[in-house]
Amino acid sequence: MIGDLTILEKAQSPEYWANLNPQLSVGKILNFKSSDSIEFEPEQLKELLLSLKEEGYFQIDAILPNSDIVKMAEAMQKLKDSEWPVAFAFIYDEFWQIYYRLHHLLSAILGPDYRQVPDVWAWYVDTSKNEKGWEPHRDRRENSLFPDGMPKGVNIWIPLTDVTPLNGCMYILPADLDPNYHLEKDINPVHPQDIRALPAPAGSVLCWNPVVWHWGSRSSHKAKSPRISIACDFQLPDADPYDIPLLDPSLPPNFLQRLGLICKLLLRFHYRYRYSEQIIQLAVKLQKNAPIPYWTVGNYYRVISDRWQSVGIDKGAIVELAHIYEDRIMARHPQQTGTLYPFPPLELADLQYAPPI
Repeated sequence: MIGDLTILEKAQSPEYWANLNPQLSVGKILNFKSSDSIEFEPEQLKELLLSLKEEGYFQIDAILPNSDIVKMAEAMQKLKDSEWPVAFAFIYDEFWQIYYRLHHLLSAILGPDYRQVPDVWAWYVDTSKNEKGWEPHRDRRENSLFPDGMPKGVNIWIPLTDVTPLNGCMYILPADLDPNYHLEKDINPVHPQDIRALPAPAGSVLCWNPVVWHWGSRSSHKAKSPRISIACDFQLPDADPYDIPLLDPSLPPNFLQRLGLICKLLLRFHYRYRYSEQIIQLAVKLQKNAPIPYWTVGNYYRVISDRWQSVGIDKGAIVELAHIYEDRIMARHPQQTGTLYPFPPLELADLQYAPPI
């Protein structure tokens, strides 16, 4: 159990996390070495890049060290059993290091100066028909592909347990079978037979571009194990940033930055998971340690809801954050000088961080 009295103290204590999962380390690995990266044969890289270009994705089965994968899966199970959101797995060095093992692969896709997007996440889909992955979606459409079909960024999804159609494996619509792939909106019907299931053993690597249509399916009580997985985005250094600040993948964030980033993401995805009030209060307090906090006075945010049109704030408008209170966030009205408008703190579906132009 987390415990009401000391949750904040526990969250801010590297020793607590180290004791919770002693098989992993917290802030001991300050930089990663390319010598730890998995080597690929040129012909294999050529085939993977061709698949990424033509179908929008590729899959490599069980390539990552099993010893690492087992320890990481155990850590996420411990977080789950201790009632922590499993995204706190990214407190541990190994959850950053595992991606650097793909340094040579990512360099082949995006160039040696590629950057890591501060947008990590973890899933624990239990063996129940009430559990499921994320709904069908595209990560982003605009400014994501070159004219030849190669991506400006990719998502790397890693299963830490064997993933099957019974415990919520990924499904994808290959780009070359997607009638909406090059459109601004999904307007054409999709043929179900074109959808591809992606079962994968633990330690596999699934990579897709931001435009390809994908989702995690519903689990079942017939599943033999939960679907435990992690994901992170990477992109070209000179493309429009998907989120900021872009990170050097060889230099993992320090402990406080990781803690703040996790809490920032908990707030971003609260609408999906509806965390307890205790977790939300923790996240609101600690998100300030993120490389870029979710809420910062003076930062600009895009309105992605229609609900504020009654006060003259249209969807797509950019508002500046003016004040932060416990029960409301005050944003400057984009058209009315001197007018402030209050947003409830957890209306995160309405405000999205807008990087500086």
